[in-house]
Amino acid sequence: MPDAFYSREGEFWFDKDGDCVSIGPRHAAIIPTDNPGSAVRVFKPGGRGCRPGATSACRAPVCDNTIHITMGIAGEAVKAVRLYEYGGPENLTYEEDAPEPVLSADSVLIEAAATSVNPIDWKIRSGARQKDFPLQLPAILGMDVSGVVRAVGTNIRTFKPGERVLAHAQATYAGRVVVPGAILTHLPEGLDLVDSAALPLVALTGDQLVRMAVRAQSGQTILVSGALGSVGRVAVHSARKLGVTVIAGVRARQLSEARALGVQDAVAIDDDSAIANLGMVDGVADTVGGETAAKLFAKVKNGGNFGYASVLPDGVPQRNPTVTVTRVFARPDASKVREFADDIRDGKFRLPISHRMPLRDAGKAHALAQNGGAGKIVLVCQEAKSSTDRLG
Repeated sequence: MPDAFYSREGEFWFDKDGDCVSIGPRHAAIIPTDNPGSAVRVFKPGGRGCRPGATSACRAPVCDNTIHITMGIAGEAVKAVRLYEYGGPENLTYEEDAPEPVLSADSVLIEAAATSVNPIDWKIRSGARQKDFPLQLPAILGMDVSGVVRAVGTNIRTFKPGERVLAHAQATYAGRVVVPGAILTHLPEGLDLVDSAALPLVALTGDQLVRMAVRAQSGQTILVSGALGSVGRVAVHSARKLGVTVIAGVRARQLSEARALGVQDAVAIDDDSAIANLGMVDGVADTVGGETAAKLFAKVKNGGNFGYASVLPDGVPQRNPTVTVTRVFARPDASKVREFADDIRDGKFRLPISHRMPLRDAGKAHALAQNGGAGKIVLVCQEAKSSTDRLG
């Protein structure tokens, strides 16, 4: 029996014994599996297969004892969590034979140590954010990755295999991730490789919320809502680095904890009377959204700035046209991710992590995060040994 069959049409049918039953309209060729770049791996009925070197491989439906494998270009099979249709956390499917992402000349292949769960992940998964983040299903979610360089593209000069790296990227719920070299940064010594995956997206969102949306400047006073959340903590840290006076907006039961962030004051944003007694501010960096955001909007001075990273109810900006309203969608910025990683290393900033869960439990992690109050969740892709201090 030949090791494998290859069809120029890219369609294969194997019976349960591995023999080729039929091939598409063009001829088939016998390709030994030890021929790199053209071998086909044969899987048991119900499995999946792909040829090293092409773009994707679809699910292999079974008809009787026959496997139908539609070929694309891929490398080795990798572990990944894929979404085949929008819906609940149960729609996240853990697989151990997903196609390896393709390395381009300007990208870096990372052996992922971890990724993390962000609110945008479950909002995309549910279909609530299809307009802003359309997916081509099946898709791999995730926007953070930490890991070790496995291979580099021909145009990459700043990274080499074996180096520890970090990035705000795409399709990171996987054991291997391809990242453009331009948005990748080295992980400083002294940081835990797994826990560092919690940092990129929240660091960029919080920092850009303060700098680009609120346009905070030294000497001004701004309020950061949700100041004890991951993005809120970053926003507070960024504002303080700019010389801005910060008021932390949190729940009443969190006031004491919030003051420990080094803010000038804290206000209970779940207490209407506390909001009413709040003085006017130069800007608001909102991470909470909804009606709370609408109430805080009224506290921005004429000519001030209101930045938000969640949802602002319709009609709110029209209540005061002199206030500039800006929504933040984090943009990749490798130097800023490295800056925050350095701050953590130097003890200037702390990002608590509440849960570390295996990648295969991504669905459980989404359910936990979506219920609220879960804190920052890291998904561990590989077992990474480390003796350094953790971020949280």
